[in-house]
Amino acid sequence: MDKFIHDKKLGKGRKKIDNIIPMERTMTAAGALWRALILFVILHLAALAGIFSTVAPVLKDVTAIPWVTGLIGSIIMGIVLASRKTLSIPLIVTFTVCEGWFLGGLATYFESVYPGIILQATFAVLSAVVAFLPLFAIKSVRVARRYLQIFLVALGGYLVFVLHNIALMGKDFLPEHIAWGKGAATVAGLSLGLIIAFIVVLMAAYALVITFERIERDVYKGFPRKYAWVSALRVMVTIVWYYVEAPRALLFQRNDP
Repeated sequence: MDKFIHDKKLGKGRKKIDNIIPMERTMTAAGALWRALILFVILHLAALAGIFSTVAPVLKDVTAIPWVTGLIGSIIMGIVLASRKTLSIPLIVTFTVCEGWFLGGLATYFESVYPGIILQATFAVLSAVVAFLPLFAIKSVRVARRYLQIFLVALGGYLVFVLHNIALMGKDFLPEHIAWGKGAATVAGLSLGLIIAFIVVLMAAYALVITFERIERDVYKGFPRKYAWVSALRVMVTIVWYYVEAPRALLFQRNDP
């Protein structure tokens, strides 16, 4: 009899367990990094399209159409994303494409104004991101102190930056000043483009580490898995800010009497 009562209670318990709705999976830091990598590849390809659509070679027949249309598209997509109550992955991807198109066109357009500087700053930002994504896939790096994380990202970024310039050397279809910022003015025998790139890598490394800390806070709060795309988008927005800030600051400096 006691066994019957026990089995009956157990059956009711099982029935209640069966009626429980499974909880939605929460986002992870690794998931956000993988999505950031996907968006970065998309942005990189769109930026290349913007570069080739702006001019070839850099100093002849420069057109502002790619970066202007990319800017308009980014603003429209940004407004649509901000006004939506639900997350849309296709809109995030479209926004990233518009960003890449805008950034590639902008960097190439201003390279004609500041030869040897803007593209070096662009390579610096890209290099920092290329170093950041694989480094933060390593758990020991994710749990390290902030200053060590910044140091590792900056060091990796400088290495990738050097490889960027080595890959551009001796290319007949590119202007000679592209590699190592040869077209820029020099300070103490160093190209101004390289000096600016050194600073940009360090600043980008700091900004990316801070962005990852925000991602970790979202993970700690238990945000749903789909919000990993929002965290990945933050990384892309960080890239955009440094892309835009370099030519803007130089333009203001040039116009300053």
